[in-house]
Amino acid sequence: ISISEWMRLILRRPYYQARRNWWEGFPKALPGMKGVLYASSGNDSDETGTPVIFSNMGDDGCFVFSKTPLYNYYPNHLEVKLDDDRVFKSDVVVMHRTSDMLGLGLKFKENAKNKDWQKEMSDYLNHLRRLGYVTY
Repeated sequence: ISISEWMRLILRRPYYQARRNWWEGFPKALPGMKGVLYASSGNDSDETGTPVIFSNMGDDGCFVFSKTPLYNYYPNHLEVKLDDDRVFKSDVVVMHRTSDMLGLGLKFKENAKNKDWQKEMSDYLNHLRRLGYVTY
């Protein structure tokens, strides 16, 4: 595998693709998904969480946007809430930030995902793929 092919595969991961066009201020949200991002900001911890919308989702990460800039914001936990009242929780690591500080590319930590989480999230991602919202 060539280096350029390897880089193309890496950059297709959901935490590097915001799926926001350059002319859009805010991306289209994935339907039926709401998120709350919990983080530590310096010495303070965020107990209430920051609401986010999902613009891209995959098996190993996601891209989220907040209505307020996320300066000095270091998320460590994400809750994904679906319309059917299912809730997925995962520890996350920031892989990418947008220049306007509204978007974050988050990678799910492996130790945060259990077999049930992976199965249910994979089923939901397949549902979104069939609807045309998730491409990767």
